Amino acid sequence: MRYINEIYNSMQNIAPLTLCESWDNSGLLVRMAEDIENVLLVLDVTDATINEAIKNHCQLIISHHPVIFKGMKSITRDDLVAKLISNNISVISMHTNLDAAARGVNTVLAQRLGLFNIQSFADIGRMGEIDSLPLCDFADKVARLLNGPVKFTTGQKIIKKIAVIGGSAGGYWKEAKAQGCDVFITGEASHHDACDALHDGIGLIVAGHFNTEVLVMPEVQRIMEKEFPDVNFILSSADVDPFSYIANKAMECQRCGIANNDIVSTFSANGEDHSFCPNCMLLSYASGYLEKTLKEDPRIIDDITHEPGAIMFTCGEEIYKLNKEAMLRLVARNLTPQEYQILSEKYGKHGYMIHDDFYDEDGYALQPIE
Repeated sequence: MRYINEIYNSMQNIAPLTLCESWDNSGLLVRMAEDIENVLLVLDVTDATINEAIKNHCQLIISHHPVIFKGMKSITRDDLVAKLISNNISVISMHTNLDAAARGVNTVLAQRLGLFNIQSFADIGRMGEIDSLPLCDFADKVARLLNGPVKFTTGQKIIKKIAVIGGSAGGYWKEAKAQGCDVFITGEASHHDACDALHDGIGLIVAGHFNTEVLVMPEVQRIMEKEFPDVNFILSSADVDPFSYIANKAMECQRCGIANNDIVSTFSANGEDHSFCPNCMLLSYASGYLEKTLKEDPRIIDDITHEPGAIMFTCGEEIYKLNKEAMLRLVARNLTPQEYQILSEKYGKHGYMIHDDFYDEDGYALQPIE
């Protein structure tokens, strides 16, 4: 058991109140229980998380978002604060100070996304670098690492330098551009932020307010458990994104399983429907020796993902780059003219680099069907 001031002082060591923005309201916002044995760690204080705290006999909730933010002129029995008071639960909320802290939201976010050479950005955020790759590929990685939906702009843009601010920080893309960043990642951004960023040529990835911030709570748990081994710090299971999402199911490549509507296209061939990403379409329809070459040297597949705007592969001792025209030369022999036309239209948006000197195994140039 610990006294609440001990825990509050420790949280201030993690996220000093001097780091708060002027409009923020961080601190010990509800002071009820003084002796603390069980603490619930949450992003948001909600009915669900308060009920969870009651169920787990928690005397304290540590939240990221302040339970009291705007001025309160009255309290009714149905208010969250009233519910906390009636159940003798205290609340410490650490908001923008935890965003900016050295081991806070944006440091953890940058580390989770694999950035290196991490440094401060705009006082509250972080910026760093990744190995160069198309923004659309990195956006897909962000979605997987944060386990949530992602929106992005300028998907074919090759990126290396990245700035991040979790939560709602869409307007910071301007400062990210001024700092020479190729892309800015945040949780929320307006339609107009996206349009302006697109116009100015900087990529924007919007990965959700909840998902860009909640990952800091396990870090808080690790720090506090080490300092207070006699206190039980519980990660909330009721603390969830307040939004539910409805989206079209992403088409999956029937060969490799990748699910991405910007990459996978569905077309009809030989009376059957097929869904392929460009790489697997090439593998599925090209000559057998080409497929054999790719299987023998799987590094080629890795090379493809790092080549901007092109499919690159080896055939014998030669290395080739293909755009959709050259790729279609490989598949044309297996398609009717109608099927070829459909495939041409669907893959026209990808714009791969063309190599005009490709020949089939018999020495004949592969030409599109007229």
